Amino acid sequence: MTPMKPTRIIKSHAVTSAHPNTHVGHSAGAIPAAKPIVRIVRNGNLVESLEITCPCGETIIVDCMYDAATELAS
Repeated sequence: MTPMKPTRIIKSHAVTSAHPNTHVGHSAGAIPAAKPIVRIVRNGNLVESLEITCPCGETIIVDCMYDAATELAS
């Protein structure tokens, strides 16, 4: 995992969608009863990322960032 420069966390009330008609839910052709698959990628005791695979096949990777104190404590 490549170290990233810490960034500011944006609060939900400050976020707007570029696509006001964004669809949230099952994609066309997805099986409604199917559930996403979540894989946790660890480095020792720290979670480095989450890999989420949607029933439609799309995969999203969420990288986890920690401050120096958290990394030293693990």
